Amino acid sequence: MPYDDLWRERLETPTYRVGEAAMYAELSPQTVKAWEKSYSHLSSVVSHRNPRDGLSFLQLIEVAVVARLRKKGVKLDEIRRARDYFSKRLESPYPFAKEAFKTDGVDILIDFRKSDGGVYTDRMIAANREGQMIWSEVISERLDEFNYERNGYAIQWFLRGREHAILVDPRLSYGSPSVKGVMTRVLKSRWKLGETVSEIADDFDISKKLVLRALEFEGISTPGSIVH
Repeated sequence: MPYDDLWRERLETPTYRVGEAAMYAELSPQTVKAWEKSYSHLSSVVSHRNPRDGLSFLQLIEVAVVARLRKKGVKLDEIRRARDYFSKRLESPYPFAKEAFKTDGVDILIDFRKSDGGVYTDRMIAANREGQMIWSEVISERLDEFNYERNGYAIQWFLRGREHAILVDPRLSYGSPSVKGVMTRVLKSRWKLGETVSEIADDFDISKKLVLRALEFEGISTPGSIVH
């Protein structure tokens, strides 16, 4: 099987535990589980998964997008109904992970409002005082953290923004969070073994700032501060 086909399979391979997905999306595991309990499974707000399995990379991306919408105050039922429409329009089981969702999402949602006639979408596309749309804000804030294959799905997620360089990429490090190709958990392990930040940075040829950010991401507080 060609290499391209191998890594593409990883996009849909159950890889991430609920707790991991929650941490990456800055949620509590209980929140993600509550989504499952509310609608029997995650297919209402992200694509279907077997509760005994983990989440795939594409499901992880959808969780991230849903998390942003929830933080903006959009109800789960509104997200579910809009997602169903996006899925049909984009002909995809993972519509929130599609590049077309980022590029065409607002126009599709406006069409949805016209065809559906429901008022629940008004808040999602209502004009604010600058004349912009809430949905547009969500897209720009969250989806700028993703890189996409051309006209396809998200293939990279910068977990805390591009400037932090903490990356999840199914083609690298088995999809584990990494900086410059080095898994953050490896850096954490070296630090716990007693190595200094400077020693770790030298060994892996990365900056001390990136080592500190990786350790911070892994929940480790170190002396000194990180310049954000």
